[in-house]
Parts: sequence; C-alpha cells; structure tokens
Amino acid sequence: MTPAATTEQHDTATRAMPPALRPGTGDPVGGAVVLTLVHPDFLPPVYALASVLADRGYPVDVVSFSSPAAGQAMSMNGVELHDCGAHAGSALSRFRARQHFGRVAADIVRSARPAAILATCPFSFGVARKLVGAVPMVYLAYELYEAPARDVLRSPLTTFRNWRVLRRLDEASLVSTPSPERSGWLAGHAALSRLPVTILNAPSAALTRASRARVADVSLSRLVPDRIRQGVIVLNTGNVGPTQAILELVDSVAVWPERARLVITNMQDTAYARVVRARVASSPRRDDILLLPLIERQDMLAIQHSATVGVCLLRETTAPETRMPAPNKVGEYLHAGLLVVSNRMPYMDRLAEHGIAVLADALEPTAIGRAVQTAIERSVASDTRQAVRTAADTWYSMEWQARPVLDLLASHSALSTVTSDPHVPAIHAPASPSASTRVDRA
Repeated sequence: MTPAATTEQHDTATRAMPPALRPGTGDPVGGAVVLTLVHPDFLPPVYALASVLADRGYPVDVVSFSSPAAGQAMSMNGVELHDCGAHAGSALSRFRARQHFGRVAADIVRSARPAAILATCPFSFGVARKLVGAVPMVYLAYELYEAPARDVLRSPLTTFRNWRVLRRLDEASLVSTPSPERSGWLAGHAALSRLPVTILNAPSAALTRASRARVADVSLSRLVPDRIRQGVIVLNTGNVGPTQAILELVDSVAVWPERARLVITNMQDTAYARVVRARVASSPRRDDILLLPLIERQDMLAIQHSATVGVCLLRETTAPETRMPAPNKVGEYLHAGLLVVSNRMPYMDRLAEHGIAVLADALEPTAIGRAVQTAIERSVASDTRQAVRTAADTWYSMEWQARPVLDLLASHSALSTVTSDPHVPAIHAPASPSASTRVDRA
C-alpha cells in the first residue's frame, strides 16, 4: 500500500496510482471508496476485498484511522490507503477526528468519482450516506451492532447511531454479512426488505500465494525457540479472552502427542492474559507452550506457514458475535494449509463438511485434546496441506466471495469489459465437498 498521506498533507497529496481509463475513450473508470473506522490491519477482509477489486482493474481508495500496529500496512497496486490520524483521546478529540475523516472522504469521492462507496461500520455508513448522491452504497456488516437500552446511559451517541443505522440499511444497494446466520439475524433485526448476501471473511487467494514466497525468507529463530520450531506447531491467533477458551486450550496440551507444541499470539497485559500466563507456568508441559505478544504481519504469516493446525475455539455468550461467529483467522489458517480445530457450531460445521476442520465435542480440555490429536494425525498425509489450500482457493477465497460487489461495480462502472480480464483466473466453488478438496478422515 502506498505511504498514507498525513493529516496536513492530504489536501495537496497526489494519488499514487493514476485512475484506470475506459478502453477507447480515455474516460476514468469508476472504482470504489472504502470507508472504515477500524484500520485494515485489524480488518483483514478489507485488504482482501480491496486487492480483488484492484486486480479486476477498479482503483480503490481506503479511508481509515491510524493503526497502532506500526508497519503492518500491506502494499498493493491499485489501492491507496488514506490515513486520517488517530481516533483516540478525549471525546472532543475523537469528535474532531471523525469530522476530519468525513472531510477526507468527501475530498476523495469528489476526485475519484467512484462507482460505489463501501462502508464497514455504523460510523462509516453515516459518512457514506452524506456522500453517495447517485452512487450506489454497499454496507459490509463485519460486526453486528445492537442498540440495547442498557447502553443508552453508557454511550448514548453511539447507541443512537447504531439504532439509526439499523433503521436505514435498506438505503444501501447491497448489504452483506460474513455468515448466513448473521444475514438472517440482520434481516430480522433491521427489518430489511431483502436478505443480506453472505461474503465470508476470506483472504485473497492471490495475496496469500504471493505472501508464501515472501515469508519463506522470514527467520523465526528470534521469536520461536528451537524446541518449538522442531515440533508440530498448533497455533492460536487473534483475541485472547474467555470467549476463546484459551485456558481450556492450555490445559488440553497435557493430553497432546509428545511432539506437539502450542503457540499463542496476541498476549497482552489483560487480567485474563495474566491468568493464562500463570496456567502455562504451572503446566507440566510448559516448555512446549510459547506465548507471544502482538507481532508484525510478516512474522504472523511466517508462523502460520510453519504450523500444522490452527485453533479457533469460540464460547457462546449473550453477544450476537459469539452466537453467530465469523472469525477472520479461519481463512488465514486455511490459506496457510492448516487444518482447523474448533468446537461445534453451524459456521464450523460447514468447514468440517469440506473436510478441513476437526470439531471438539465440548469446550473442555479432554475433548479439545482429542480434536487436536486427530488433526495432527490427519495432517501427516503428504497432500493434506495442499488439499486444504485447494479447498480454500475454490471456496474460502475473496476472489469467489466478492462476486456480489464485483457485479454491482460492473453495472455502475465504465469497466464492464475489464472485469473478465483473462489474466485473472476464474474461481469456482464446488457445489459440495469433492475428492479433490476433502481431507481423508481418520
């Protein structure tokens, strides 16, 4: 991604990529402007979707606030990230930051003349509504926002904004969520006139293929001790909290095969993380467990590609996100060729049907341990990693999932002839798990 323009530089900064031109006319092609409060470093589907649109010839501008994870922004031709500074500090500071965000977005829409504006949260949806005019608006509901009465006193403005967005989602030309369960929930909760489409939180197959070559040169010796690297790595990334059943995962290592090693990333200074550290210190297999902080993107990808199994345990609570999960890390695991270990729920049942997940019967150490052991045993097959990647490329990829957005852009852009670029491979999802995409079950 090109270096982001600073707050002071934005008005005079030139676009890093010239706009694509319509063949034979020289007219600019309408691309996409993506508005996201959360930086794409922490919303990987934004990177993946932007990459796919750019690969199809659509210029993409992503407007976001700064990321606290310095140096993680990815570089992609045809995509420009506009950094609006930090969204932090006092209520007044955050209010001013949001006003600046709106001005930056308005400037970009005027200059880029996009074929569509994509919003990823209630705040960015509100900004997009002021800018769309005759331009189609897409709402990517990466999170499920409720507006319960108990939140009115805690955060009245945010609660009101979320409530107002739910009542206006039908204004969008396209609404999507990252799971069928969430699409059904949102249709009822927001009284939508049509069911949202499902666009899974999937990586770009093209980006992940390119990343494999880059991570081959990344040395993990400074992060991962020899004992861990020489074993069979079982990896847990993402949030570290009680809803991820990390304590149960740590306890399950006691029944893992002797050669198995557990790596947990994103260990921060929270009350739960401190309990996890204490549990690891008291584990009889503490030497087989590695706890890492938030690490840079390239290191994360390198660890994923050196692992064998990826863990995604999810405990249901009253929050809709836990009842209807759509975890980003599952796609990253699959594109790295990792079998996924999870617990039973509709979202994960689909992965198991494709032969790329092993499900624990309960969120308790013995059941988790059995699932990990089964996944390791299946992974010894020489073709397992490639079989998992094949399943990911043909179904769990943004190239396939982004079709509704591509169709919308094609119908509102001058680029209708370029979306069938012969250099962009067609991605076809199997109607059902096939021999080529299944992993043999034990």
